[in-house]
Amino acid sequence: DEFSEHTYHMLDHNCNHFTHAICQFLCNKPLPGEILNQHKMVLDTEFGKWFIPKLEKMAARYSSQVPSMLEGSGGVDN
Repeated sequence: DEFSEHTYHMLDHNCNHFTHAICQFLCNKPLPGEILNQHKMVLDTEFGKWFIPKLEKMAARYSSQVPSMLEGSGGVDN
């Protein structure tokens, strides 16, 4: 339940966070901070401060359409 299409967030709860949880579970070791916090490093740049808000706005606009798009396509294999 912690990692699903409903809890995914492009920056704050993504595949890196999933991998971090798997590393903690299997090896009792965290994912390196430079991987887990990549989005924070980008936000520290001028480009990131400009681009990330635009990317989040676009993702929010289209995130509600993704499930219906997948259902209509007959699956990923098509």
